[in-house]
Amino acid sequence: MKSEKLKVGCKIELYDLLGRKVLSKELQEQEQIIDVSKIGKGVYLYNISRDGLIIESNKLIVN
Repeated sequence: MKSEKLKVGCKIELYDLLGRKVLSKELQEQEQIIDVSKIGKGVYLYNISRDGLIIESNKLIVN
């Protein structure tokens, strides 16, 4: 995922389809790899927020 809106300090939260938060991470670098290998295969929903406002939401498929 690459977006011009993403800046250091943005928060990424990943949820399963039951609404449980499975990952929460603050962006520490302009480009950053987030390891999702431990959450298991499936469909997840993510929110990216900055200063408490959601700037992007979408789904993520982990194979």
